[in-house]
Amino acid sequence: MYQVICLIAVLALTVSPAKSGQNEKPSVGLFPSVADKAKSTEPFQKKPDLLQKMDKNLLDLEDEFQAYSAKGSKAGFLSRNRALMIKSNHYVVIDVIAALDSKETVQALQNVGCRQISSFQRVISAECPIDALKKLALEATVKFMRPAMMRHHTGLVNSQGDTALRADLARSNLGLSGSGITIGTLSDSYNCNSTASTSAASDVASGDLPAGVLVLNDLAVGTPGCTDEGRAMMQLEHDVAPNAALAFHTANLGAASFANGILALRNNANSDIIVDDLIYLDEPMFQDGIIAQAVDQVVNAGAKYFSSAGNETRESYQQNFRASGLVESIFGGELHDFDSGAGVDVYQRITVPPGISSISFQWSEPFFSVSGSPGSASDYDIWICTSDTQPVDSANCPFQGPFANVGGDPVELVAVDGGQSGATLYLAMSKFTGTANNFLKYIIFNPSVVINEYATNSSTLFGHANSEGAEAVGAAAYNQTPAFGVSPPILESFSSAGGTQILFDITGAAITALTRQKPEIVAPDGGNTTFFFSDSTIDADNLPNFFGTSAAAPHAAAVAALILEANGGTASAIPSAIYTALENTALDMNTSGFDFDSGYGFIQADAAVIRLADPDGDAVLNRIEITGCSSEIDKDSDDDGLSDGDEDTNHDGLVNNGETDPCNTDTDNDGIQDGTELGRTAPIADPDGAGPLSGTNITVFIADADPSTTTTALLADTDGDGFSDGAEDINHNGRFDSGESNPLSAASIPSSLNQRTVPALPAWAMALLALGLLLQLYIIRQVLPARLRSQR
Repeated sequence: MYQVICLIAVLALTVSPAKSGQNEKPSVGLFPSVADKAKSTEPFQKKPDLLQKMDKNLLDLEDEFQAYSAKGSKAGFLSRNRALMIKSNHYVVIDVIAALDSKETVQALQNVGCRQISSFQRVISAECPIDALKKLALEATVKFMRPAMMRHHTGLVNSQGDTALRADLARSNLGLSGSGITIGTLSDSYNCNSTASTSAASDVASGDLPAGVLVLNDLAVGTPGCTDEGRAMMQLEHDVAPNAALAFHTANLGAASFANGILALRNNANSDIIVDDLIYLDEPMFQDGIIAQAVDQVVNAGAKYFSSAGNETRESYQQNFRASGLVESIFGGELHDFDSGAGVDVYQRITVPPGISSISFQWSEPFFSVSGSPGSASDYDIWICTSDTQPVDSANCPFQGPFANVGGDPVELVAVDGGQSGATLYLAMSKFTGTANNFLKYIIFNPSVVINEYATNSSTLFGHANSEGAEAVGAAAYNQTPAFGVSPPILESFSSAGGTQILFDITGAAITALTRQKPEIVAPDGGNTTFFFSDSTIDADNLPNFFGTSAAAPHAAAVAALILEANGGTASAIPSAIYTALENTALDMNTSGFDFDSGYGFIQADAAVIRLADPDGDAVLNRIEITGCSSEIDKDSDDDGLSDGDEDTNHDGLVNNGETDPCNTDTDNDGIQDGTELGRTAPIADPDGAGPLSGTNITVFIADADPSTTTTALLADTDGDGFSDGAEDINHNGRFDSGESNPLSAASIPSSLNQRTVPALPAWAMALLALGLLLQLYIIRQVLPARLRSQR
């Protein structure tokens, strides 16, 4: 089967009591066996032809809408299946996979009245009329179609995350603001939610957003379900990088629209950095799908891409298919045995909370929607049932999975409604046809679900966040970080874990299992916005707090804007250089080094900026040093014991009034080094040992022998006695030694005129001076007396 979405109304169900023992198993006699199926003793159903192309959820939706229309109800249509994206005027967002020519498929969508059509490779996303779904499915150009199901990584005015990141220090210490950098954001909407407490215009007026936000595509105002989460993300970006330009594109119009939105933000909005906060549940787990490919495309073109890791903690089960010898009673698929021991157990007990909990179930075969033919060679199904003492049949499992996966995509989706009280349910998986030893994996998109037995606690980060080009971002509550007194930082319990293997390339060819190191970094969540999501007791104010990796990712993206600005602008650093700077300066959290829960750790904005844009750590950015005289890889360019940043105190690359010259060992030319005059007793250490960076050259540097007394490095004669400091401190070691006069006391003068600050005259000048003196004597002794006698 291709894909199943089950909506279970558990309000009418009785919550099953817990088992008396975890290993207690239902009687295998309840289930028909593989042998029974071979003998045709059970009337197994044939899969209907229509459901070979159309997802059952779409079929059920159209049937539900037709019944609503037949009643002539004046009330608005509201589907029982809340996992579907129903839009205004009775449209639903779907993904259609073209059989051959996507242009012909697009025309077929237009012919039945679909809107917001977006095509990417074989996938066409659109909003289509609910009453035209069956007609569209029958088109020859349609290979198959399914509802677009996605999840935002949202958990339960200035963001406190700014302080947790130390981004405030990066801005104040290095004069950064994100100027000249553009951040593109993908989420549900920007200014669609008519019931939000603030609008985009009021956020601009209050300074919580910049003027001139470029909106490439947004949902229409009043679209059902829109929350303006994208605007909340952009408020966080603006807090961290206040002068960065911002752009937005909705990602809530299907997978193809999402992929095209990524390209549009790069190509049309010139975004240097792109960030998203959502996942489509049918993105491939074991292969790079179309969204992941779009991410890699823009990253290869120079964009830096940040994606929220997810909020699914380790709500995942994975295992090779293990034949039980028993079959489900609807289509006769052989059930998976969860018990790895001698016993057989075809059910896995789970507890679901109130509301919707979606499940993505996949197996290790390539996607037709990615690679084309042959697609999936097998047909597996997943079932959620109300009792583990009954067989897997229509009565016990109130949904079916009738769509055929063979030749299509190896994925099934299930949306379980826990009602108002939650429920204990039983999960089963079966192989209808195909390869028997496939690797099976499901992920539950609700961290409150409890897998009560046979849990493998596996990875939950997958899809485009697991792509090669994306930097996946986990979450830590801002008040659980060192800036708020907690060290090491504490990971949010819901933050998704990495480790999902890539098993196929984009052509569908099997490859050696590739495990990418995900997530790479962690950033803060829980900070304030003006309207999203709701207030929390995490702080004392009444502003809404934004939780989840949806809040962490924009924080990280904005830090990248500061790094890029510091390094010299939009094209000054390749994506991997930005990523590495963040990773190498992150604070370890769970374990030393990388781990699949917290990556390399919690990012530190100021340290990351310095690592890339100021590697020698002298507080003068590379772009300033390169245009000046000092070196970007030498912390003490003139080797006087003062770092370049200590001398160029405003870090502008110029020698201003009151500053010593980082390119001149002796700024005031008095013969004593600047560092010696200012009390430096030790050289600047080499920042990286044997690496390319350097500190003070100890063969040049002269340490101050008496740091308790210092002279000025900006005035050659500190005590104003007419003698330079170097003339008084004859050995230039910074100490008043025997035989020297004191450069700090005007009463203490040198014994020799040669020590005056007035430079000695050259020999010819001295000879001329002597001749002048002799002439004056001659005049006094001979000429004046003669004139006096003549006047008598």
